[in-house]
Amino acid sequence: MPKKPPRNAFYFYMVDFKEEQRKKGINYGNMAEVAEAAGPLWRDAPPPVRTKYETRAKKERQKYSGSEHKLTSNGIPFAVIDQQARELQEAIENEKRDIINIVNMRTNTLNTMDVYVMDVNCYCKASVDYVVGESTLLRFNVQEGIKDSYHEIINPGSIPVGYASDVKYGSQDLGLNMPDETS
Repeated sequence: MPKKPPRNAFYFYMVDFKEEQRKKGINYGNMAEVAEAAGPLWRDAPPPVRTKYETRAKKERQKYSGSEHKLTSNGIPFAVIDQQARELQEAIENEKRDIINIVNMRTNTLNTMDVYVMDVNCYCKASVDYVVGESTLLRFNVQEGIKDSYHEIINPGSIPVGYASDVKYGSQDLGLNMPDETS
């Protein structure tokens, strides 16, 4: 469906004209009839009257032309998406900077420095919380390799109402058993 054309000064003049005529007892069925009746008056209108309606039309166009009002097909403002992209890029750059700083500080001991990695797998995300199913913690260094590891299958207990199918898909995806409510 094509976009509606922007409303011009004559449109706003017609709206006011229609209201004035309604107060006088003259009713129009549609805007085409109003345009036919208001057209000659609009052409003969003095410049101050025309300026009033042109200003009104200009304000209306500006209200919807700003980039902060443009939305995606999902109704999310582009400004929000741009902000999220900037935050993600900033987080990535901070992470890289931290790694470079650690490497620079520990040039002689980098081979023996312990690194910890944690991995958490979730069945699903239930509103703002995650239904966790598995957790692993690993300690290693370059010289010795893996030093310690801890792995735990987690039974989250009761599944939140309405999320059973999500948990089922998550358990199939992760290769885990469905959680039960026994523990």
